[in-house]
Formats: sequence, structure tokens, C-alpha cells
Amino acid sequence: MKKSLFFYAAALAAAGGVMTVSRQWGGFMLLATFILWFLHSVFASTDGTGRQL
Repeated sequence: MKKSLFFYAAALAAAGGVMTVSRQWGGFMLLATFILWFLHSVFASTDGTGRQL
């Protein structure tokens, strides 16, 4: 948990740093970071059994 939190904090800080130089690439990095964060949270919270109806 702490390793992934550190990774995403570093990715957000890197996106902020790139945004000071190029707002387009910084915005792309920010969007990519949030998409990866979302996908990681979805796949980390689901197990192999699927939904039970």
C-alpha cells in the first residue's frame, strides 16, 4: 500500500513539474496517472470469483 501511494505521489509531482514547462504534456501525464490509479484500484479490489448475484 505504501509503495503504490509513494509511486502515485511521485507521478503526480512529476506531472506538476512537467506542467511548469509544457502544460500539454503535464496534463497528459496527470490524466494518465489518474487513469492508472483508477484501474489499479479496480483490479486490486476485485478477486477472481466475480460478482455474486
